[in-house]
Amino acid sequence: MILHTLSRVGAFVVVVSLITALSACEKYVDDGPCYFEGCLDCCAENPRQEFINWYFYDVGSYHIYENQLTGQVDTVLVTDFQAGLNQWGTFGFYSMADVINRDIKVIVDYDERLDHPSFSHPKIHTMVAGYLSFDSSSGDGSSNYALIFPLFVGHKSSPPYYQSKTEVVAIHPKQSIGGLEFENVVEIDVIRDASENDHHTRYFVVKHVGVARILDLDTGDDWQLTEYAVFQ
Repeated sequence: MILHTLSRVGAFVVVVSLITALSACEKYVDDGPCYFEGCLDCCAENPRQEFINWYFYDVGSYHIYENQLTGQVDTVLVTDFQAGLNQWGTFGFYSMADVINRDIKVIVDYDERLDHPSFSHPKIHTMVAGYLSFDSSSGDGSSNYALIFPLFVGHKSSPPYYQSKTEVVAIHPKQSIGGLEFENVVEIDVIRDASENDHHTRYFVVKHVGVARILDLDTGDDWQLTEYAVFQ
């Protein structure tokens, strides 16, 4: 699902240090005009804080997912959140979570070195976050960079060091997922998703909620969020 296995996890987990708190985001304020109508958070006063609002959660947050194909349930509990400068002097943040019914960990991480120009709009600088997972017992794992920001239909990204292209293919005004009702659900397409065995996947993301659904278009596995509590 949502969780297969990591390799580069150590890279970010070890390097991030709490030299700077979330207030460090303030120096990244974007005072430019809105780029166009329909782009979620393109006009945010603090883009990096809005990025956190879409994808990052503080300690104690949890997400419970059920695979609609197999009935399997995964409960993902956030155990750590950090923001600050890493050993290269660049800003970043990450959340670490345990899958409490399996010996698996999940990390969502961001490093400002992953900021890069957008393929789809000349004025936009794309931010992407890595979605990492690994087996705690073996240390095996994999990662992708599927979590893209800002969010508008047609926004394409090919982050450094990642082979697959990522694209926002839809923004659903209202959508039911796992028996829950959400607004402004962003659907993100990843043609070759390393964290899902290089399968073609779709991520469905909601602001202040996070990943509400992961659909594997190759296998039919459909992980949907059924219960959650988020602290940011």
